Amino acid sequence: MKDINKKISTDPIAEARKDKKFLAYSEEAAARIRLGVEIYQARLAHNLSQQALAAATKTTQKMISNLESGNVDIRNSTLIKIKTVLGFGAENWARIYNFSLPIKNNMTRA
Repeated sequence: MKDINKKISTDPIAEARKDKKFLAYSEEAAARIRLGVEIYQARLAHNLSQQALAAATKTTQKMISNLESGNVDIRNSTLIKIKTVLGFGAENWARIYNFSLPIKNNMTRA
């Protein structure tokens, strides 16, 4: 008879995190999610619906929805169109890809 009360000795998620493929997939998925959040927030800041952004970028509302959900990889040509319409700058890319921007020196010469 099986012992159903026997505890699992290892955490399957902790074990999965040790796998290089899992780590690579996790990092890729996290970047897609950050991109989706950035697109969503910029779209709202520009008072655009998903339909309006789709029309401006010559794609579909479904594609915009999937991008905002992090459910799809984006083609470079589509990303360029979205970036242009939403006015993405260095700050957006820094948040998406987790890098720091150099601090601007605001000192003026006398």
